[in-house]
Order: sequence, then C-alpha cells, then structure tokens
Amino acid sequence: MDTGKASLTLANGQCLFCDVDLTIERQFIAITGPNGAGKSHLLKALSGEQPLTSGERQSHGKCFYLPQDATNRFTTVSELLGLEEKLVALQRAHQGVASEHDFDLISDDWQLESTWQATLAPLELTLETPFTRLSPGERMRVYIEILQSQPATLLLDEPSNHMDSVNKHWLAERLKHHKHGVVAVTHDPILLDAADHILHIKQGELTHHSLGFDAFRETLLQTQARQKQQHLANRAAQKALKQAMIAADLQHQRQASKGKAQVRAGSQSKLVTDFKSDRGSKRHAGQTHKIQQAQDRVKKNAVYYREDKQQFHFNSTFRAKEKIRLCEAELCFGPEKTLNLFADTTQKLRVIGENGIGKSTLLKTLAGKLELKRGEIQRPITCVYLDQHCAWLEQGPCVLDIAERSLDTPHHNLITSFASVGLSLDKISGPITSLSGGERMKAAIVLAVQMQGFLLLDEPDNHLDLEAQEELAAMLNQLPCGFILVSHNEYFCSQLTNIKVLPLRD
Repeated sequence: MDTGKASLTLANGQCLFCDVDLTIERQFIAITGPNGAGKSHLLKALSGEQPLTSGERQSHGKCFYLPQDATNRFTTVSELLGLEEKLVALQRAHQGVASEHDFDLISDDWQLESTWQATLAPLELTLETPFTRLSPGERMRVYIEILQSQPATLLLDEPSNHMDSVNKHWLAERLKHHKHGVVAVTHDPILLDAADHILHIKQGELTHHSLGFDAFRETLLQTQARQKQQHLANRAAQKALKQAMIAADLQHQRQASKGKAQVRAGSQSKLVTDFKSDRGSKRHAGQTHKIQQAQDRVKKNAVYYREDKQQFHFNSTFRAKEKIRLCEAELCFGPEKTLNLFADTTQKLRVIGENGIGKSTLLKTLAGKLELKRGEIQRPITCVYLDQHCAWLEQGPCVLDIAERSLDTPHHNLITSFASVGLSLDKISGPITSLSGGERMKAAIVLAVQMQGFLLLDEPDNHLDLEAQEELAAMLNQLPCGFILVSHNEYFCSQLTNIKVLPLRD
C-alpha cells in the first residue's frame, strides 16, 4: 500500500497533511502527534474510508481497518469481521429463499462459514462468540488474535487503549512480527518503542524517526527547546518593535506640538512650520513603515509553541476529610473475591491489575453507579466518576454553562480557573464537542474540584498525546484534594508524585 502526493483538507479549511508520500510494506509503522493533528484521518485515508483532497492511494493487497471505538462497536466475531450480512444471505440460500441480492453478496464464498470456523477453532472462538462479558482490554486482545490470522495489512487506531502492561507488551510483539505490515495510531511508549518507524504528524508536516521511543522523545524535547528559544526571541523582538513604534509616535507628536507653539509665540512663520510638519510626517511614515515591515517578518518567523502551565488555580475552599471504606466487599462484575479498602479523600491512589480484574467496576461502585454483591461500603458525599470520554460533561451545552449552574462562584473567578489550565473563554463557552480529549479532561477536573467532588479517574490519559499527558500529570500533582486513578500508562504515571499503588489481584 502506498500514497502519492496525498493531501487532505477538512471542510473548515484546516489542512491536515499535504503532499505525503508513504509506502507501507511488511513493517510496523506507528503514527503519533498532538491531538487534532490528523492521525486518525490519515489512517482512514490509508484504509480508503476517507477520500483524499488530492493525490492518490494504491493498495496492493487486502487491508483491515480497526477504528478507535472498536471495543464499543463490535459485540460478536462475525460483526468484527463484517460478515453478518453475508452469513444471513448464506443462511437464506441454504433454506432456498435467497434473493438475487443474496447471491450477489455470496459471490463465490460458499465455504465462508466453514473456512472461518476452522480459522477460529485454534483460538477457541466461533463466529457467534459474544464479547459482552470481556473487559475492553480483553476484547482488543481477541480482536488482534483474530485479525492476525488474516493475510492483510492492519490499520489500527489506538489499539493499546484499555490494555494492561502485560497485554501491551504482547501487542507490541504481535504487531512487530505481523507478516503483512501494520500501521497503528498510538501515543503509547511501549508500541512506539517497538515500531520499526515512527511518523510524527504536527501542523500538516510528517517527520520520520526510527531509533525507538527514547530517541524520538529526545528529538521532541530538543525541538521544543529550540521552539521555546525562538518563541522567546520573537516575543522580545515584538516588544522592542512595539516600543520603537511608540517612541516614533511620541517624537512625531512632540515635533508637531513644538511647531505649533513656535507659531503661537511668533518665533516661526506658519509657512516654515507647515514645511517642517510635512517633512516630519513623511519621516514618521517612513519609520512606521520600516517598523511594520520588521513586525511582519517577526510574525512570519513565529513558531508553534505551547507555553508551560506551571501553576493552576482551582478556587476551591477547604474540604473536610471523608472516609472511603470497603469491608468484605464483592463487586458485581469480575472475579469472585472479597475486597477491603480503608482510605480517605486526601489520599492519591492508583489501582493496578490485569485486564478483567475489576478496576473500572471498583471505581463505578465507589461512584454509586454500581452496587455490591455483598459486603459494606462507605463513600464520600460527592464522587465524580470521569472516564476517558468525560461523559460527565454531557450534562450541559458548554463548560461555562455547567460551571455557572453548578457553582456559586463569581464569573471572573471561573474564567481564571479555566484559563490557568489553558482553556480560554472561547473554549469553555463553545460546544463541548469542539473540545479535544485533553481539554475535556482538564475542564472536568476543574469543575469537579470546585464542586468539592472526590475524583475517580478511569484511564484519563487514553487518547491524550504526550504533551497533553504531561499537562494532565502536572495538573493532578497540584490538585488540592485526593483521587483514585486507574491507568495502564507507566510513562504517564511515572510523572505523578505522592501517589500510592493499590494492586487488585485474583
């Protein structure tokens, strides 16, 4: 599969990538970059699902595209493989009631069902196997095992989301050794390190890296340092040019005032004053033009740079410490085991454990969304459960509306709180659907803390780019309250301070 001079521009005019030449052979290629840079669009373009604005796509074999929401979209093996309609047509043909459309669907695939059943048998699966009892991480592992049996290039959008560390390493090995090639959109250091090539997409440009995650990260840090240096130099130049413009205006005003005063005093004729004023205006216009040209050059040389946010402002009043307690408790989903937990709302806790052990179930139980099978529980008065999609924010049209309805806080204080995490007034007053995953998570955390809610964070780093993960980690480190976190991302968790690990085991 390859693309030639491929370009993609969205309906709003944003150019995601331009003149991209990409050849995919029997290698593992990882695509990464900031949220909103166009990674998923590039993957869809490779699959043929997203039409290109210009250029061409050529496929020399079969490919299989697995979208980002795969773990929520497919409930059976046949649904994952897109075979349901064809299987129904085969069933009607065997019953003697098939239509012409059914025969068109079947084509020459009369052995489709038996072929797939033979392929799936070593995996202890059938076409009717349901995924409903599996955790998202377990589902993804089954998906990959099924797809690897096919002679196809795999196009995967963030496949390691929800996977525990063991399964991430398993996935990295499987993708690296898939004979027909893999392209995966990912922010996961484990997959990035295993990839033969890393393609970093940012502001419409693709850069290539092939020395593993550490070298890639070092290159990014060096680039950020250069951008910061250039950004600071540009800002200093803009400030100096602005001061030069002010000085030129003041000088021109002083010369004009001096000429008028001389005319009033009779020491200089109006004819001479007008001549000097005209000459001064031309000189001022020339100075202004040169300064404006210099300002245009500085703006033209401006670089993308996201300034560090070191201090956050939550405007939260003191919260009394509350107990969190589970005593001989058994969760409604997961292994049959009893849990005991004794903590309080000032602590920062991270729950770890393999896929399917009950981590998300534990958080939902503490949030009051699920009940225990048996045992005792003591919850904080206000718990806020935040999953990776921040579904909690769907209670209002925009973040500011939710904040104003939920909080007794002055308007300007709300604006300051959100601005401190990089969310402008335009962001918080616009549709929630326009916010990126990282922006949603930061907005939700600010809201929850202001409401004095105890945070239950279920894989909040999923879908976040590396910079957004770092910003979220910095924000959690400065929270004035505790939280309970579920995350499989060791890179993200290594940046958290004063956090205690709680293992869940069979």
